[in-house]
Amino acid sequence: MSNAKKVLIACGNQDICNLLVRQLAMLGYYQITIASEGVDAIRKATDENYYLIISNHWLSGIDGWAVVQAVREHEARSGNRAIVLGLSTQTTPDPFGDAIAAGCNAFAQVPIPTSEDLQVAIQSAITAASQSLEAISA
Repeated sequence: MSNAKKVLIACGNQDICNLLVRQLAMLGYYQITIASEGVDAIRKATDENYYLIISNHWLSGIDGWAVVQAVREHEARSGNRAIVLGLSTQTTPDPFGDAIAAGCNAFAQVPIPTSEDLQVAIQSAITAASQSLEAISA
């Protein structure tokens, strides 16, 4: 398990957290940390290097998009870079655009019904992150 990719779930909804943990475990992600509040999510995300951060927009204290922005600012100083998947039930005109503007690599509307749907969302985030890195190094 020492080679497992670490995942941080920033989500204040226990039902969504439980669902994500089960689905991530089925996909082979075992080192999963949960932060239920925005401040805690920032602290955890900046104290350790995570392969994947899943941030729900609706967090108490500091919303999930502000968490992602803070993480990206920290990463700019540290040189680390996590893949970030934004989640939200929000029905604003452009929730995808809001998530991407905050620094997410990809966005998924919750609830995510199956592990296959989560896998597609994670793969979308990985692909977007890879394309960003290729653009930066070109």
